[in-house]
Amino acid sequence: MRRYPRLTKLAAHGVLAMECAFPLAYAAKGRPAPYLLATAGAFHLVNARVMGLGRFFWAFTSTYPAVAYTTRPRERTGDAAGVRRDDTLPAVAATAGLVLFTAGQVARIRRRRLIERGRGDERTYTTAAGNVLSYRYAGNPPPDRPAGAGGRSGGAAGDGPVVVLESGMAATAEHWERIAGPLGDRFTTVTYQRAGYGASRYRGTGEYRFETMVDDLVELTRHVAGDRPVILVGHSLGGYLALLAAERLGGQVRGVALVDSSHPAELRRSLRQAEGGRALTSTLAIMPGSLRAGFGSLLPRAPWIDRLPESVRPLALAQYRDPELWAAARREWRVVQERFGDESTGLPRIDVPLVVVTAGRTARADAVQADLHDEFAAAAPRAQRHLIADADHDEILTDADRAAEVATILTAFVDDVTAPEVRR
Repeated sequence: MRRYPRLTKLAAHGVLAMECAFPLAYAAKGRPAPYLLATAGAFHLVNARVMGLGRFFWAFTSTYPAVAYTTRPRERTGDAAGVRRDDTLPAVAATAGLVLFTAGQVARIRRRRLIERGRGDERTYTTAAGNVLSYRYAGNPPPDRPAGAGGRSGGAAGDGPVVVLESGMAATAEHWERIAGPLGDRFTTVTYQRAGYGASRYRGTGEYRFETMVDDLVELTRHVAGDRPVILVGHSLGGYLALLAAERLGGQVRGVALVDSSHPAELRRSLRQAEGGRALTSTLAIMPGSLRAGFGSLLPRAPWIDRLPESVRPLALAQYRDPELWAAARREWRVVQERFGDESTGLPRIDVPLVVVTAGRTARADAVQADLHDEFAAAAPRAQRHLIADADHDEILTDADRAAEVATILTAFVDDVTAPEVRR
């Protein structure tokens, strides 16, 4: 395959053409069926020999008699009674398919309703781009600030810092549950869903821009914080977005916390990240359409869901199986690929203290990623580095013990960078 890449590509497309041509066996009243079955049988025999997929040959060829039968044209036999072929099985199969499709659509609608209901204490904010963002206060929410009292209506009242948590790609605010709660007990803490995630609505028209994510974060932060000091905390892609937002918000931001953050050079410098990016592209290409078709119930339950507190698991699962989340992630990933693939994209200006928290498994699996996290710290006027041992990219937020460790680090960081400020 390495020596003859053109032949390999031709063979790959030939297999796809053969498989996509299968319906012709029905359209042509069964005449192509023997040739298609012979070709497919040879293909699966090669799979059994070359790839070690022995079960493929027996599993697929066992269906061939049914294929040959169902592709035959309807013909009367020589029987005087004129007995015709029995099509009960295809009819039952078609009916069952319709029932399953209907059940899938009903399940999809029910999940969407659960997502729209949310936790019951969400608020909404409409950005200049028209996106409607759903956000909530963790812990005990502060009273609304009246209009004209140092900020726009709906902002948090008080004098202490406001902590805003920014999620990663294909992740919702519920990922922060184990960290937002402890932070919310000490500080005004806000989680939100980016446009298209959860109950938030994407209202943009025209081509999607990377800056839309940053614009929304900046506007929401100004809305909830008013004149109060801000600490931005971001996980994965959210870390990079937090740095860009901090650059825009200026002196109001007292510090930024990066939790296993993405780096703008990771796709160019890390082979592991580049390979993961290609896999993500393939996944995002099929997920929205598959879930809209009603296959959400077939999407396996992600392990991180069962690490969340039990009270938010149903909502997190509904969000994970929602096609809108995956459509939003696909929209974001396209512009992230473009931004991270550009050689001219460097780190934003970092004028505030940083705390850089790295998942231990990230550092062990990808030394380049650990180096990129060191670059974050080196670019800041003051920085702390922390390693959460035996945590992966999701566990750093969702595992109870690891999340407690991160919450302790973040609490100390907020105390440190806002020491002169009056607490709520």
